[in-house]
Amino acid sequence: MSKISFGARSIGAVAARIVTVLALVTGGVLVAAQPSLAASCSGSACTGKNPSSTGCSTAGASVKKEVSSPNYTYQLRYSSTCKAFWARTIRDDLAEGQCPFIYTKVVQQKYVYSQPDGDYEWLTKTVEYETSHSIQCDGGTQFTYMIADSTSDRYQACFVTAYSTTRPGSGWNCTGWF
Repeated sequence: MSKISFGARSIGAVAARIVTVLALVTGGVLVAAQPSLAASCSGSACTGKNPSSTGCSTAGASVKKEVSSPNYTYQLRYSSTCKAFWARTIRDDLAEGQCPFIYTKVVQQKYVYSQPDGDYEWLTKTVEYETSHSIQCDGGTQFTYMIADSTSDRYQACFVTAYSTTRPGSGWNCTGWF
């Protein structure tokens, strides 16, 4: 097998020089990367909790559904470590001036047996976690509290903007179901 080299130097020699330069730049102290915050809840223990303060927003978190508008990105997020869903809104533009209130919620539907027709159907669970404050006009993020994952349920994130502190009854935009 042939040896890969950079001119007369091997990869090992180049790596050693990079480490030496980094040590000199940092005053001779090599700092280990900080591990991400360990999740402090899982499953039903996460319901109603903050995804950021519990570590769920970084522990195995991913975007499951996303909708974008000219000013915002709306996401349904999931943590495989915490086994929970939440909604997140990101202000994408840097416009100045008055920002509307952004109402954000995560909705859960259960697949249940219906007695009248003897079949299964989707039933929207009434528990919705939402936020209703204005995101800074120069960018920002807000999120809902979490809902625990149930393998037979489905979830979506919904959003609406308004210049009123009264929660709108209609006009909600939602991601697809996941």
